[in-house]
Amino acid sequence: MSNGTILVVDDHEELRELLQHVLISKGYKVLSASNGEEAIEKVRANGIDLALLDMKMPGMNGIEVLRTIKNEINSSLPVIIMTAYGSPETAVRAMRLGASDYLCKPFDTTEQVATAVKECLDSHRRISKEMEDPLTTDPSHFLPLSD
Repeated sequence: MSNGTILVVDDHEELRELLQHVLISKGYKVLSASNGEEAIEKVRANGIDLALLDMKMPGMNGIEVLRTIKNEINSSLPVIIMTAYGSPETAVRAMRLGASDYLCKPFDTTEQVATAVKECLDSHRRISKEMEDPLTTDPSHFLPLSD
């Protein structure tokens, strides 16, 4: 049984293949895309549980792909932005547009990516479950209503 379907989007084939190998070894089904247009097609056509998006790609960049996914396809799809050109401003921009996480390349290890994917999916699934069945939500999370 798969832990989920991950879409890896990066214009560098070597990195796509490395991430694909690592994520498959962790029990994920992995699809890949080399550009933004291909990524959007795959998100529309497949049951994607999380997208790993490179920020800087030819054609549509990661921010444009993120915006399209969130506004036109699936606003709740978890998206992790990856970039070698990170700055606090781009991180804030990506998060405001709905990115779940932001990773700077080069990664310390590929395990860093696998951990980010797992944590992001776990958080998304927990929130989705709580939204589906609010009676299972811990009532201590709610603030008392004031008079």
